[in-house]
Formats: sequence, C-alpha cells, structure tokens
Amino acid sequence: MATLKVYNKENSPVGEITVSDDVFATEVKSHLLHAVVRWQLARRQAGTHKAKGRAEVAYSTKKLYRQKGTGNARRGSRRSPILRGGGVIFGPTPRSHSFKLNKKTRKAALCCALSAHVDRGTFKVMDDLQLEEIKTKKLAGTLGTLEMGGSVLIIEMGDNRNLMMSARNLHKSKFIAPEGLNVYDLMNHERVLISKQAIEAVEGALTK
Repeated sequence: MATLKVYNKENSPVGEITVSDDVFATEVKSHLLHAVVRWQLARRQAGTHKAKGRAEVAYSTKKLYRQKGTGNARRGSRRSPILRGGGVIFGPTPRSHSFKLNKKTRKAALCCALSAHVDRGTFKVMDDLQLEEIKTKKLAGTLGTLEMGGSVLIIEMGDNRNLMMSARNLHKSKFIAPEGLNVYDLMNHERVLISKQAIEAVEGALTK
C-alpha cells in the first residue's frame, strides 16, 4: 500500500493517508492513456458535418443540351458534380465518431493517469478544501501558498459549492467531482489537488 502526505492550507504536512497501489502506484502504460484520450475526444465530436449530394442541390434536372453532336460531355443536369455548384461526390454526412472501448481499459487508464501524477510529484492531498465564501482571489492565493502553479485540476466533492464557484474564473484550473474524473482532464493539467474525502471516493470507485 502506498502512503501519501496530507497537507493543510498553509502547505504543512498534517498526516498521511494510505492508498491502493493498484490505483496510485500502478505501471504507467502510455498506449492505454492514448486510447482513452482518443475515445473521449471522439465522443465529444458533434458529427454534424454535411455536404449536399447530387440529389439535394437546388438546381433543375433538365438536360443541359442534346446528347449527341455538340462535342461536350454527356451531362445530365446542372446538378452534376463536375460543374461548379453541383453536388459533392462522397461528401461528409452526419454520423457519430464514437467507438467502443472496454470499461476495464478505461479504468486501467484512469489508474495510470493518477499514478503518473503521483510519480512526478504533481499530486497533492489536502485535509480540507472548504472555503468560507465564494472568492476566486482567495482560492488563487491558496493555490500559490500550496505551490500549485500552472494548470491545476481540483478534485473535490460536488457539494463544496464555494470551491466550485471560486474555481470557475481561474484561467488554467478546473474543478471536478470524483464521479466526473477522467483521463483527458488529468493529462491536460500539470498538477492535481485533491481532498482527503475525494481521494477516498476515487479509490473506492476504482477498486470495485
């Protein structure tokens, strides 16, 4: 079992927490991270791209000129893809870009992403992340005291509204609840700040 230090808002160690090696000290496999990030981004695509085909272009279907004797190609109508403004051949149509990825793979990749942060020393556990009021400036000051510069992913329980609202205006940081934790956000942020309560929820979900 791995052991992580727990800090207070003054950036002083106040204890330790024991966590599962299978979640926070597993081997980091880059191919799993790559596969899950691709899966997430593919699911975000709207897939609403569309080009009109020959049957959908608003032109007359009248034959442009007689079949023989003109020396021109045998064009059936103004909708021909050969002509400017005609329909598009094999153009894009609305579709889903998502693909299937096993739940076991997604869970393993999430453990890899968490372990990567722990291994790099960019993972900090807090004893308490409660704020007295909604104040972005105070949260930014707290992050500075905690030496959490750059982009920070703040993981805390969803009922901590003051923290959630305060984090909204931080340019490079993001608040996320344990149930919404994902590989893309973990890989897209330089540091992770998590409360003791939230880390227990994450570990509980990933060790089921």
